[in-house]
Amino acid sequence: MLFSHDFFADLDSRDNGFASRDFELNAPPDPPLSMPKPTLLEALATRRLVCDGGMGTQLMLAGLEQGASGEAWNITPPERVLEIQKRYVDARADCIISNTFGASRLMLKRRGGADNLVAINASAARMARDAFGAAN
Repeated sequence: MLFSHDFFADLDSRDNGFASRDFELNAPPDPPLSMPKPTLLEALATRRLVCDGGMGTQLMLAGLEQGASGEAWNITPPERVLEIQKRYVDARADCIISNTFGASRLMLKRRGGADNLVAINASAARMARDAFGAAN
């Protein structure tokens, strides 16, 4: 969260017993393992959530050729997709989206991957869950 200088100046001028240097702008700590995690709707009611970024861009940076199916990487080589998603979790993303943007039957058929529709989508969902599981 970004704060303007004026915000901190206002805090410093108040008689509240603390100055701006006492603020740490870090994300809140993770809840203890014994506490259940809030549902998506509960979390949305209390704060803004941070989501992942562009998976296609990250896949291209990892070596996916332009025009190739990034969704095919969910089954060959899946470790690259999982590693990208783990980095989003490590960056404290609250939610990540499975690598299924073009994983419909129609889109996979265009790239010759329709026969792997179920495997591609199942692997994508499993990796998204695994990325969060590895962080907890």
